[in-house]
Amino acid sequence: MFAGYKPEDSGLDIGDSAITETYGIGGFAMATAPAIVALVGGTVEEAIDFSRQMREITLGENPNVTIPLLGFMGVPSAIDITRVG
Repeated sequence: MFAGYKPEDSGLDIGDSAITETYGIGGFAMATAPAIVALVGGTVEEAIDFSRQMREITLGENPNVTIPLLGFMGVPSAIDITRVG
């Protein structure tokens, strides 16, 4: 949970996360915004590794949205349910 929130503050998936993650602009693109780790926890190195690791469960990369810290690699996109375990 984020600071200041309680479990009863949470709800069903009513936000845009289901779409933004599939497109690749949510947590999969964490390496593009290393400052976010101060909010969600972890280190910059872990954020970069997370973006790399997401290629293992996606069908490809989005060439329209790139990650400069990773040599302008496209963000991992199109989650393949058969690769999620």
